[in-house]
Amino acid sequence: MDKLPLELLTTIFNYAYPLWGPHGRTSLAALASLSRGWQHLVEKRTFYDLTVTNDDIDTFYELFAGSENRRRALRSLSFLIVLPCPSDGDCANYETAADRTMHDALVRHHVSTLLQFLSQWSAHSRLGLSIDVHSPLDFPPLGTTLAALRRRPPIRKPQDIREGRSKYSYVHLPDDLAQVPCVTSFASGGTKHLEPVSLVRLTAAFPGLERIDWLVSDPEGFLALQRPSIQGFARAISTFDPPPSCKHFHLELLSTAKWYHHGGRVPDLASGGVSLCDALRIMLGESNFSHFTYERGLIDPSFFWPQSLSENGQDCQWKSLKRLQIDFKLASLSGQWFFQDRPGHPPSEAARHAPMLPEEPGMLPPGYHDNVEDNQAAISLSESMVYPTDEDDRSVEGADFRCYPRNEVMMPLLYAMARRLIHTPSLQDFRLSTEVQGLDVWSIQYYAPGVGKWDEYLVHQEDTEDSSVKVDTPDFSRIFFHVGEWRPEEELLTMLREVGMAHHGRETRVTFLPSSYDDSDSEFWSTESWDGELSDGS
Repeated sequence: MDKLPLELLTTIFNYAYPLWGPHGRTSLAALASLSRGWQHLVEKRTFYDLTVTNDDIDTFYELFAGSENRRRALRSLSFLIVLPCPSDGDCANYETAADRTMHDALVRHHVSTLLQFLSQWSAHSRLGLSIDVHSPLDFPPLGTTLAALRRRPPIRKPQDIREGRSKYSYVHLPDDLAQVPCVTSFASGGTKHLEPVSLVRLTAAFPGLERIDWLVSDPEGFLALQRPSIQGFARAISTFDPPPSCKHFHLELLSTAKWYHHGGRVPDLASGGVSLCDALRIMLGESNFSHFTYERGLIDPSFFWPQSLSENGQDCQWKSLKRLQIDFKLASLSGQWFFQDRPGHPPSEAARHAPMLPEEPGMLPPGYHDNVEDNQAAISLSESMVYPTDEDDRSVEGADFRCYPRNEVMMPLLYAMARRLIHTPSLQDFRLSTEVQGLDVWSIQYYAPGVGKWDEYLVHQEDTEDSSVKVDTPDFSRIFFHVGEWRPEEELLTMLREVGMAHHGRETRVTFLPSSYDDSDSEFWSTESWDGELSDGS
């Protein structure tokens, strides 16, 4: 066996044991004893993708200490930090300050030790790293073994809140983390999240990153925690220097609220410090990102364009950005609803009813109070942030009534968006979207020439009755509105047509896609052709 060329062994091995085949790793162990060549191939496959918990991290260290071959083989490492299981008396309670302090110490130790170990690896190892924190009460994350699922403790009390215990808890990391050049992609996750500043600090420990995936917990409804969390996150981003090698960035804000009442007021999270939108906009200008995705995002016009600049002013250019995807929340970062009830369809009083949120400075979540009464009030508020039901426990019809844009809030956002499109010649694919009742996805999409999607709607009018007709990707830019019967101001459409003129010498074509608000799609389906003529779709 040792006499066979490694290339031939590799071909035989890959044919007999495809990467995603039904075989298990144990079936490969016997092959490793045949020769050094087989051992190399088996280890390359076995150690390609590993999920390791803090219970077996010492074994990981032993296996990879001094083994350059195994380090080169490992491409994806998921590190799951499992917290101690709470007692029977604590399983129905939110985490306390003492719990959070204990968990911080545990996570700090394991993260610091792991990074110190990985810092000794060659920068050529190219490792994808994800770090998740959860307790045995949580539903184990993707990648957890079946054995771990079976070890999950049973519900011990009717009021056992399981992963809800850590719903409002953050993990804090130290400042002095080792630099790890071998990590090329990093993702955060778990049911207990890293505190946003710590998340940015941890990411800065990886100077060779090519991809960043951030999952940030947003404690909606509890302003006393939400405001410092969001503003601290903004300050951290404003000082974060993305690695020049990083091309892909994904940020998701995960709300702790199951439902935010449409009849409630929304807080201003933009004033009083560094704005999250300002920080993100500047980071985009100073980075080499080609792809940026922002899910469930808090935005306002300053995400696209600084408020202090005039229409002809200059801001840092998004020089390398090719794809921008934004899924935004119904309310802005500055505390205004983007949407209202649909004209002629006012919501019922039951739908408008919402729990009154505490006035400034707001309330801390459950688990942050020494006083039992205050903690119970926080629990009641947390439990109220669900979709409203009537006395028969049926969902209140029309509770999600905000589905029609409020021009006084939406139009400034879209004007800022248009300015940014005009000033970003590298952009090929753009999407601004959110979810509203009746339309599902409310969206505005832009495609540069040669980038195709939705182009079946651009066939000539005489061909539209034939659903089989397809067209080649056009050589001009297009913008698609999927916004129901609402129409933006004409001045905005003029600006959007100028996007194509600015970058490609030909006006952008604007299309309003069929509306789901009305049974007759053609009633609200019109296409504005690239040369500015308006034609009715059919």
